[in-house]
Amino acid sequence: MRKRLMKICLSLLLALSVLSTCAGAETVRGDLSERFSGIPRIEYEGQTYALKNRITTVLAMGIGKDEAGKARVDVNFVLIIDDDAKTFSVIEIPSETLVQVSLEDGTPWNMRFRDVYAMCEDRDAGGAKMVEAMNTVLGEDRVEHYLAFDAEGAAVLDASLAEIEDTKERLKAMMALVEEMDSDQMNDTYKLLGDYIITDMKSGAVMKVIDKMDRYEVLPRIMLPGAQHNANDGGTLYVPDVNEILKLRVSAFYEADRY
Repeated sequence: MRKRLMKICLSLLLALSVLSTCAGAETVRGDLSERFSGIPRIEYEGQTYALKNRITTVLAMGIGKDEAGKARVDVNFVLIIDDDAKTFSVIEIPSETLVQVSLEDGTPWNMRFRDVYAMCEDRDAGGAKMVEAMNTVLGEDRVEHYLAFDAEGAAVLDASLAEIEDTKERLKAMMALVEEMDSDQMNDTYKLLGDYIITDMKSGAVMKVIDKMDRYEVLPRIMLPGAQHNANDGGTLYVPDVNEILKLRVSAFYEADRY
């Protein structure tokens, strides 16, 4: 199920990027040397590590609704694209992961990751809040961007391409579908997808991510280290393992300091 949803996510990304490119000017990422001046460093087991300066990180989410009609996030991945190593890796985040968020008055509050999105009325604010919550687990500013896709929209798109199993072929089919549209169809589709996709990524950045996912080596998927516990409300909580996550942070986001 998660593998299928990841394929849908990629298809939605491609469609959004093509439509956005057609609708306006391309925007690319800023200069890396300026962005990573003063690279963060951490100490781990007697060694100094510096943040990798050529990685892109995206929190990808699937959004559904609970019985009360409230939005809940039920599929979560952190995507890491490493331009130096030419690798693409995925950290899977359980929906019940215990995270900390800040309430409107600044008070810290512990809650399940899946429920954070519902705190915000605005969709983009919800995406940003999810990134903020994830960074309390993985480390400040380790996750940069968010991409959320609504389960209803994903189902609509997936049904039209359901017979295509291969991810690359599915992406090509989506590209061909978009390219065949006239301007009116393009605008209608863009509006339709806009109802189902929430992201802070510009079209140029999205196209680069798609291209790198296709070309780079895919590393084995990693589950966020932690353990499941019974909660007081009768449900379950996934409590992150702080020590193991530090090890994961070092391997995923940092490299031995060369300076």
